[in-house]
Amino acid sequence: MERARLAFLRTDLLRVMRDSFLVGLLGIALGMAVALRFVLPAIADRVTGFDLTTYFPLFASYYVIGVGAMMMGAVGGFLLLDSREENVLSAMAVSPVPLRRYFTILGAVMATGAFVLSVLQASAIGVGLAPWPAVVGCAFAGALFAPFFAFLLAGVATNKVEAFAVMKIIGVCAAIPIGAWFVDESWQWLFAFYPPYLVCKAWWVASEGGAAWPLWLLASIPMTAIYVLATARHFARLGR
Repeated sequence: MERARLAFLRTDLLRVMRDSFLVGLLGIALGMAVALRFVLPAIADRVTGFDLTTYFPLFASYYVIGVGAMMMGAVGGFLLLDSREENVLSAMAVSPVPLRRYFTILGAVMATGAFVLSVLQASAIGVGLAPWPAVVGCAFAGALFAPFFAFLLAGVATNKVEAFAVMKIIGVCAAIPIGAWFVDESWQWLFAFYPPYLVCKAWWVASEGGAAWPLWLLASIPMTAIYVLATARHFARLGR
């Protein structure tokens, strides 16, 4: 069984390496992080009338938490879509690898990849960062949402053309914390249904020197699990 699991993961890895689009997604994520390191301070120096640096934690948290998980989720989503189109999921019904176990392993791989990508993005951006313990904690909690994006993409789209349209919707979802930033804090609880907002909130609290940021991260984890499990089950039903 262990060999079968490794074989499926090896196949998925080879798919990613051979697909220039999927590799390009990850490259774009890192490249834009490097660009933000120089663009944000340059814009702040030229803007008059208000202090743009106060928004740096918003830009950094959105990009590290939202974009990192979204990009890795898109890669996983395209892999899952390929698996469904090639009837891989149906084949697993008679293989030694239970579908639930495969999803668990693939989800763990996606979350790990999103965590590494998010930490690299934070290092590349270098501005608007919370203290590094909070950055690492937020990167971990935010990365757990990557499998949700993957299962959502593969569960809603029926082909790769539709997948690009779904990615645009996912991009809007990833921007929810930006809207929350501009809402009065007494009303921000309305955005608590979206786990990445809770992670971004932890980032903002830590950036201001608050000590309660771990509580926001802890609150995000069970909600993330609900989102991931719901979309994974929906995708599994499609693959049967």
